[in-house]
Amino acid sequence: MILVILFWILVIVPLAGGNLHRLLEARLANQGLLLIVYVLQAFARSRFGHVYLLGPWSVLAWSCLSGVLVVLLWRSKNVCGVSIMILGVVLNMLVVLLNGAMPVALQSWIEVSPKDFYRIASAGDSLLLFGDVLPFGEYSLVSLGDLLLVVGVAAFVLSSSMGQSCRRGWRMLVCLGGR
Repeated sequence: MILVILFWILVIVPLAGGNLHRLLEARLANQGLLLIVYVLQAFARSRFGHVYLLGPWSVLAWSCLSGVLVVLLWRSKNVCGVSIMILGVVLNMLVVLLNGAMPVALQSWIEVSPKDFYRIASAGDSLLLFGDVLPFGEYSLVSLGDLLLVVGVAAFVLSSSMGQSCRRGWRMLVCLGGR
């Protein structure tokens, strides 16, 4: 996902007539804290080989950090793309909390063989549609929430780099409270 976001920043923004300097000037509320929480959230579900750093605590730690991320993002909800980012985080958090782990499609499980934070999806899982059931690349898994996060970040990057705020029209789709 990080590579997709970097692609947007380095390739699509200049092609769309955006300015990378404007993007660097874009501000979100609690920007530094957002970055720290995002990194901690990634750490909570990271692993070395097949061992998760936090073991069975990874789901609880990740879920708590996701909640903090939603609260911090909410303070910038009027910034283009942030409402979609919030929706992506909430969908991921709901499916993990309701299932005690992120359900993963069997074919994806075989490709990455995760444990602790992830588990094989079953018919009885809640909100299975929102689990990591979509293969993305050779070794990655994505959920609808992940895709919404990418769309939200792309909207933020593109609108910020073009010096635009959310206005009526198509941007309202990604700026629910947009200005």
